[in-house]
Amino acid sequence: GQISATRPINNQQLEFSRYFQVAVATSGDILCETLKCESFDGEGTIKTHVDKRSQLGQALTQDQKVEVCWLFALSKDKFRIKCRVAIP
Repeated sequence: GQISATRPINNQQLEFSRYFQVAVATSGDILCETLKCESFDGEGTIKTHVDKRSQLGQALTQDQKVEVCWLFALSKDKFRIKCRVAIP
């Protein structure tokens, strides 16, 4: 859809603001992937999809400590968050 030029735009309206980087250490290497936020509950839970067969999916089953880096282009806010992954 189009965004009207007459009303202010915020980060939530930009599709690319839903993407973030996640990094995990794997046997001496750092694996970094771009993921899409499917939902965020405001209490610290980010939901996304990762194929368990992928290199990232396999790394997350071994070490669930990750670092997330999220940039919001309009406000220039950058967040680096150390967290744990819960795989259902």
